[in-house]
Amino acid sequence: MKSIIMNITTLRINYSGASEIFFREFLAPLQRDLSSHYFYRWRIHRSWENGPHFNLDFDADDAFFGQDICDLLLHRIQTFLVTHPSPDFDIPNYVEKQSRLKKMEASTMDPDWVHANNSYAVSTSNSTTLAARYESPAQWESIFETEINLRSHVIAQWQHSHQHKTYLTQLLTLLACTMPPYPSSDVEINEYNGFLSFHANYRFWHHTLPLAQQEEIQHKFSADYSQEESNAVAQLNQLIQALHEREESRVSLAGFMRDSFLNCMRLAIDGTIHERSPYPRESLKPQNQLSPFHQRLFYTESGQAKSFVPSFVAYRWLLNIIYRNLPLFDTPPIARQYFNFSLDKIQREHRSVVCAVRESMLQA
Repeated sequence: MKSIIMNITTLRINYSGASEIFFREFLAPLQRDLSSHYFYRWRIHRSWENGPHFNLDFDADDAFFGQDICDLLLHRIQTFLVTHPSPDFDIPNYVEKQSRLKKMEASTMDPDWVHANNSYAVSTSNSTTLAARYESPAQWESIFETEINLRSHVIAQWQHSHQHKTYLTQLLTLLACTMPPYPSSDVEINEYNGFLSFHANYRFWHHTLPLAQQEEIQHKFSADYSQEESNAVAQLNQLIQALHEREESRVSLAGFMRDSFLNCMRLAIDGTIHERSPYPRESLKPQNQLSPFHQRLFYTESGQAKSFVPSFVAYRWLLNIIYRNLPLFDTPPIARQYFNFSLDKIQREHRSVVCAVRESMLQA
């Protein structure tokens, strides 16, 4: 896949206020304005580095990106920050939290610096610079294109509701159903499918916790699942019905997931991505540092790192793109782990429902 250098204009918005206000009063009107100007090539990203903020990245090479778009952006953000300023936050406490996150994520940012709240900045860059942490510009471009297509779904969901648990249950189930399943002889693996990554991610995280905390989390998640199981299954049945009845928002979401997976398959087949992208193939942790489950999943009996089929490579790449966008739904890390835990249990205990979601997605 040959890449062309893409010029990017970024609007960083330092904002600590309610996400609902930001999406409904700024992003939704902005999206309407940009669409009226024939401009669609932009994405949203949320981050914590140097203060809570949103980044809006725009393809500056698009034929409809010009001074009128820049003027519109500046007018919109200036008006929004005046009419809907976010409250001040505890900067010393944030700096302490930021220092912890810097170590966890191996970030190179200055942990003592926080941008002024209710401010913005415009900067320019290009795909080569932005792709520096990836193995190729083509990997960065696939993320950018996928997030452009995801943007309208995120904004539409915030316009519909500020509660996202049902939506994310359906979204993540559709995501998992993109990977074609095939059988496994390992009882714990059960079946190679998209839900296996939920199980693997939960087990990987759970394995890193102190033993007492492992037991506490397992007990809490199990209790929560027992209370919420019937509701979650009902939400999936609602998804199946919505797809059968051609309900626009769910058909569009299913189409987004399916098409994104197929795009990732092309990247996997041509070698743009592999099992451990964006990290080097040799970056897998030593076998003795993994849980017994992950040792069986990632290593052969002779101790060699396993290779995986292109459908797994493609699915894992798409999964990581969706995961990195969960903060847009105000989803904290512990909630993401509960989704990993609960959706894996649902696919094991309600296989017929999951199969019906997969078939409905493929036919949508």
